[in-house]
Amino acid sequence: MKARTRRRFGTWIVVAASAVLLLQGCTRGNFVVRKQQVVVSVNAQGQPGPATTQFTTADSAAYCWFEYRDAPANKPVKCEITYTDPNGTTQTRAENVVLKPGNHKVHFGVEMLRGQGLKAGTYEAQAYDGETALFGTPLRFTVVEVAAEPATTTPGTEPSAGEAPATEPNRAGVIPFG
Repeated sequence: MKARTRRRFGTWIVVAASAVLLLQGCTRGNFVVRKQQVVVSVNAQGQPGPATTQFTTADSAAYCWFEYRDAPANKPVKCEITYTDPNGTTQTRAENVVLKPGNHKVHFGVEMLRGQGLKAGTYEAQAYDGETALFGTPLRFTVVEVAAEPATTTPGTEPSAGEAPATEPNRAGVIPFG
């Protein structure tokens, strides 16, 4: 009698587990952004560095990082950054990305070429699923001007009379996403 009771109990566990798996397989989770923040760096594994909302023109990059759950295959998202310079002029750049299915982390941001610093001003970032904003409120960060240090020359490296100092062409900022 005892062995028969165990078999019935075991059968109910298998039936219950099968029902749970069947129901989970039939329903899909809802795509949602779980966390978002502005960070100074993102490592190769997608983990965010320290969070901040204040940068200086000596910094060369700022990243908007977010973690999502339950993305279906081929989920398109638009990542957008709006920059407002100290004079009030705005510029918006956007990139469409396709998210990996499931649960993952994404970052997009502002990077300057050749070690130049970020442009002073305010930045606002948002990711969109169609027309729906994914962040409850946009991520905002500020870049403040730092005083330029006086140029120094090493003895013997000054340009000769009538020779212009070597300069690098002016590079504009880019907003890569990935």
